[in-house]
Amino acid sequence: MHGLSLVNRDAGRHLLCSPNPAFRAKLRKPAQTEMTLARLAKLSERLGERDYLEDRFTAGDLMMTTVLRILRNSDVLQHFPNLEAYRERCETRPAFKKALADQMAPFAQYAPAA
Repeated sequence: MHGLSLVNRDAGRHLLCSPNPAFRAKLRKPAQTEMTLARLAKLSERLGERDYLEDRFTAGDLMMTTVLRILRNSDVLQHFPNLEAYRERCETRPAFKKALADQMAPFAQYAPAA
C-alpha cells in the first residue's frame, strides 16, 4: 500500500506518535507547507486582481483576513503578492479594525496584571 512495507508504515506511525511534539511537528511540516501553499494558490487564483472576494467587502473578507493574518510573520505570503496586498487592504478597513478590536477586548480585559 502506497509503496510502504508494513514494517516501514508501522515505523512511520511510531515516529508520528512520538511523545515529543516538536519532533512530530518537524516530520509533518513539509506536508503541511505543501497543503497550505496549494490552498493559498487556489485562493490567489479565485481573488485574481480583484480587491475583495466578492464585488464588495463582506464578512467573508473579514474571516479570510483573519486567517491570512496568521501568516503575516512568515514568508508564505511572499509567493502570493495579490494575497499579501489583499490582507493589507482588508486590515485597513474600518469594519475589520472594529471586528478585531471587539474580538481582542476580552483578552485585554482579563489580561494578567503586569
